[in-house]
Amino acid sequence: MKWTEGNMALLIDALGGQEKAEAALRKVIVAKCLDALRQEGATLGSVAVIADEEGWNEEFRSMTLADLVDPDPVDVPEGKKGPRMTRAEAKELRGEILNFLKDHPVSRVKEIVAGIGTRDHVGAQLNALVKRGLVVAEGTRGSMTYSWPAA
Repeated sequence: MKWTEGNMALLIDALGGQEKAEAALRKVIVAKCLDALRQEGATLGSVAVIADEEGWNEEFRSMTLADLVDPDPVDVPEGKKGPRMTRAEAKELRGEILNFLKDHPVSRVKEIVAGIGTRDHVGAQLNALVKRGLVVAEGTRGSMTYSWPAA
């Protein structure tokens, strides 16, 4: 598909106007930058310098821990036990899991569930965090523990 002026006008209109389209594009760019820096192993200090140099320091300073470690939401497949979570709900749950593991390293699923107060979708979100390398799973199915990755 060619990105003609007409196509761009339709896209901007579909996103709710120029201002909303620019905000959506900026959010995607910041998320991709953060993901690349996270994969490189950048420190928070170096990310702050880069954000300032590239002009997205305001967005960086307003981010939560969940935004920093998981900038690009993972699609959550529809499960058999209930309705699909929204991206925002999935991201929030992953943030709660990460915060729990920060304070309680080497935890089992039942401890995580008790700590965050919900059982719904925890396993799927733990799997998503493991796939992204944000959490390490060790052990066998019956005695699996989850923790922060080794530095």
